[in-house]
Amino acid sequence: MLCGITAASDVIAAPLLNLSGRIGLLDGASPAGVKVQLGIDVNRDGKLNSFEIATATVGSNGRYTLAYEPDPSVADLKFVQYVVQLLADYQARGFAALLDDGPLPVVLRFDREGYSTVIKRFTTLSDAPSLDVVMQPLAQIQCTTDGCMSTDGEVQISGFPGGTGIARAYAHAYDPETNGGLFPGTFTDNGTNLLISSGFTEVDLRDENGNKIHALSSPVSVRFEAKKSSWASLRDLDPNSGKIEVPMYSFDEDSGQWVSESPGVLQDSAGEDIAEDQFAAIHAGNYTGSVFVSFQTAHFSSFNCDAPISRRACIKGRLVVHGHAVAGARVSVDGVSYTGTAGSVITGTDGTFASDLMKSELTGEDVDGNGRPGETFSARISASATIGVYLGDAFDTPTVQGSISVGAASGCQPAACDCIDLGDIEATFEPARACTVTVQATYSGVNIIGSEGPLMPGDAIAGAKLTGSLSGQVAPQIDPTLCQGVPCGSATADASGIATFIVPVIGKTPKIELRAHYSTTVDGETHYYDGSLVVDACARATASVDAGTPSVNDAGADAGVDAPVAISLEAQHAGLGSLSDFIASLGAGPAVPSGGGGPNIPSVSAPKIKKPSCGCRTVGFSSDDPQSNSAHWALAALALAAFARRKRPTG
Repeated sequence: MLCGITAASDVIAAPLLNLSGRIGLLDGASPAGVKVQLGIDVNRDGKLNSFEIATATVGSNGRYTLAYEPDPSVADLKFVQYVVQLLADYQARGFAALLDDGPLPVVLRFDREGYSTVIKRFTTLSDAPSLDVVMQPLAQIQCTTDGCMSTDGEVQISGFPGGTGIARAYAHAYDPETNGGLFPGTFTDNGTNLLISSGFTEVDLRDENGNKIHALSSPVSVRFEAKKSSWASLRDLDPNSGKIEVPMYSFDEDSGQWVSESPGVLQDSAGEDIAEDQFAAIHAGNYTGSVFVSFQTAHFSSFNCDAPISRRACIKGRLVVHGHAVAGARVSVDGVSYTGTAGSVITGTDGTFASDLMKSELTGEDVDGNGRPGETFSARISASATIGVYLGDAFDTPTVQGSISVGAASGCQPAACDCIDLGDIEATFEPARACTVTVQATYSGVNIIGSEGPLMPGDAIAGAKLTGSLSGQVAPQIDPTLCQGVPCGSATADASGIATFIVPVIGKTPKIELRAHYSTTVDGETHYYDGSLVVDACARATASVDAGTPSVNDAGADAGVDAPVAISLEAQHAGLGSLSDFIASLGAGPAVPSGGGGPNIPSVSAPKIKKPSCGCRTVGFSSDDPQSNSAHWALAALALAAFARRKRPTG
C-alpha cells in the first residue's frame, strides 16, 4: 500500500489506444526511418500537449505500432488529477469511458526528409485503429541568382535573408482534385469552417543536421502554381482593389488545424500581379497562361489557398455488411461536385458515423459565394478497412443546415448527432487490384529556367524515375504481394525512356497520376527534368491501361506478348544551382528567431512531479494547499506508478 492508496502492483496498466499500419514511399525506397507521431487530445482542450504525444520510427518492413498511455511525469498537477480519474473510469468501463464527450480526437503525423509530410486528423470510436499511408517525394528546391524554385517549377521562393542555416529544401504544389489524400488535417479550419481548396503547397526547409527550420528572421515571397482544375473555386476578397486577393491559410502542426493568414494575390508566370479584370476568365477556365498564388511568410509548413464556408449540413448513418455493423472502418464523406471532406471517423462496434458536408443551396442562396445561387452539391461516402475499400454512389447533399460540432472538441456521438439520418448503408468492400502501367518519358523541349540541358526536344529520358499513384480517391491498403515481382508504384526508365510498373487501384474508373523525374550534372551544372500526367487507368474488367495492344517495346512485341502501349509523359527542363551555395553567398544576415530549427514539438513548461515524504495521515483531498497535501501527492505517485510498467512505442 502507498499512503493508504492501492499500490502500483495492484493497478493494471494498459494502453488507452493502440494504433498500427503500414507506410509506403511512392518511389519504392525503403520506408525505414520514417518518424511517426501520434497525438491524442485526451483532455479535449483543442491542442496537443507534450504529454499527449507518442512517437515511433518505422522499420524496413514499413510497419509501425504506437501504444499511447498518458505520462503524468511530464504534465502539470491538473493533468495528474485528470489522469487519476481517467484511470478509474477506464478500469471500470474500458475504452467507452474515453468517449463520453464524443469520439476521441487524434492527429497522426508521418515525417521523412525529402517526402511529403502526411498529417491526418480524425476521430475514433475504436481503441485499435489502423491507418496505411503512402508518402510522395518532394521536389528539391535549388537556386539561381534571381531566387529559388522547386525543380518542377511549381513552387518559387525569393527574398531569403542571410544566416538562415538552410542546407537543403524541398517543396511541392498540389492539386486538391488529384492530391486530396495528401491534404494535411481536414478540409476545415480552426473556426470550424469548411474549406474549398484552390491549391496547397508544402515547403520543407532543413538545416545541415536534417532538422526542420520553421521560422526565418524576415518574410520571404512564396509562389505556387494553382492548377486549372481548381480555378473555379478561387475567390477575390476585394473586387475593387485592381488585383486579385485570395484567402490564405497555414497549417498549425501542433494542433493539426488550418489557421487564417494574410491574403495572397494571383500572379502570372512572370511574377506580375494579374489584373482584376482577368478574374472572370480565370474563374471560367478561359485564361491563357499559368496562374500562381503569391504570398509573404516568415514561417514554413503547408499553405493553402481556400474559400471558407461557414454554413454546412451534416449526415449520419451506420455502415453494415450483410446487415452486420462494420467496426474499425475509417469513414469519410467526400465531395464529388466540390473538393474536400470535413474529416473522418474510425467506427466503433455499432458501425455508426457522422460528418459535416457542403449544404446544397435553396433558391436564391449562395452558400459557397461563387456567384451562382441555387446550386445542388453532391458527395459520397467512402470507407477503408482491412477488408478493402468501399466507394459509395454520389448523392445530393441536404439543404438543411446542421453540424456535428456541438462545442466539444470532437463533436457529438454519431448516433446522437442532430443530422440527416441515412440509416443502414450496405457497403461492398473491394480489395486493391493490380493495374499494369507502361510509361515513356521524353523531353518536351520546354526550358523553365537556366541554360539548355543535354537533351533535345523529343529525346527519351533514360534513367528517369517514373511513379504512379491512385488519384482523387481513397488510397487502397498497401499490399506488396499485389505486385508479384513487378516494380510496385515506381520504376526506372530504360534506354528508351520506358518503364513498366504496377499501381494498386480501386473503383469503377480509376485515375492514376504519373510523374517523371531525372537529374544529371554536366560540366558542374545540374539539369532537372520533371513532368506529370493524370490518365484514366484500369476499369474493373481490365488489368492494364490498354490491355491487348502490342507493346512499343520491340522485345515484347517480337515475343508475341500483349502489353499496354506506353503512355507518353513529357517532362520540362530547369537548370539550377546549389541552394546551400546560394544561402552561403547571402552572408550572416539577421538572427533567426527562437524556434527556427528542430522539430515543431510543443515545449513542456510544467516541472516534473516529485514525490515528497508521505505521512500517511489521510486519504482525503483538499485543493486548498496541494503542495503540502500528502494525499494529493499519493494520487500523483499512484498515477506515476500505474504507468511505470507502460509499454513503449515500437516500430
